[in-house]
Amino acid sequence: MITHKSALQLRALTSVLIAMAFMALVLSGAILFLSPPGRVANWSDWRMVGLTKRDWTGLHVWFSVLFLA
Repeated sequence: MITHKSALQLRALTSVLIAMAFMALVLSGAILFLSPPGRVANWSDWRMVGLTKRDWTGLHVWFSVLFLA
């Protein structure tokens, strides 16, 4: 049985997760926007904070799924 207090805690946890996913989407989206085109990024072995463009794209997709879920 879910009590009133546990329901509020669940809402708070959900709000924090949504906010964190949104911030991760903003960050990864900005990095992908500023990154060079795919071919150039692959040829030059472009990295930002140790992650390739493909890695940033994967993070962006997974945080989008988390945000939508």
